[in-house]
Amino acid sequence: GVSIRAVVRVRVEYARHVGKWSRASGELVVQALPVITKCSVSGPIECFPDITLQFEIVNAALPQPSRTPIVSASGGGMVFAPMPLVPLPPVVFRTSYRLILTLVSESTRVMGDATGLKPTNGINTLSIYVRAESKFPAGTVVTISGLTGTLTPSATCTPTQMPSCGVPSHCIYSLQDGACQKGIPLLSDNLGTALAGSWNQALGTITFIVQASFQMVDTLAFTIQLRNAPSLQPAVTPTFAATGPAGSNFLILTTALAGSVLSSGLPLVEPVPP
Repeated sequence: GVSIRAVVRVRVEYARHVGKWSRASGELVVQALPVITKCSVSGPIECFPDITLQFEIVNAALPQPSRTPIVSASGGGMVFAPMPLVPLPPVVFRTSYRLILTLVSESTRVMGDATGLKPTNGINTLSIYVRAESKFPAGTVVTISGLTGTLTPSATCTPTQMPSCGVPSHCIYSLQDGACQKGIPLLSDNLGTALAGSWNQALGTITFIVQASFQMVDTLAFTIQLRNAPSLQPAVTPTFAATGPAGSNFLILTTALAGSVLSSGLPLVEPVPP
């Protein structure tokens, strides 16, 4: 026989029972008590039990090939031939998650002023709301894309966890400290203060990172301000994407948000939730 080098703890959950284990032969013998059996047929006379067992084995300390366990049973005048157990399908980890609710809206479609004579014209507050089917891990990089055609100049920075005003490249924005304003501010009730994103005007993208202070929320709701185009332009539909930190297996593929924005000069149309 094959000697399996393992330390085993046997625990039959439903019966709180202990089986007899032989490490040398790799054999586990368990008495099928009534409390861990159930009838697989409805007839009162003929009842072949379905037996469910769960136990733990500590793997070998040295490499070894896999084994195919064999089960056999006897009792009550019956003997069942040994039969190899069929392994369960391998566990497949998710490769992406979905957004289950999205919405983007805006405050105005007044055209922006490129001359600088009317600096408040066309300041558009965009409200973005997303809810995912899983919580966002700290360190997740979020990118909002498709916000093209604005007059807001680029304000690039490096999204990072626990940003500091003392690091010139960090994305951080304090409304009270003019020396600590890098990127564009993201205002939110549930995402803390001083949050900022890196803004690329040409690409129309905002990138920020989920902070540990968000406390693993599944909903991100925030506003940003961009200046509308100085002329008529068609509306755009922004997209959302998120990539979790290394080892998290968290990913949200590029997803269009519900709503169209930045159509300057046209009547304001409220988005219709899905």
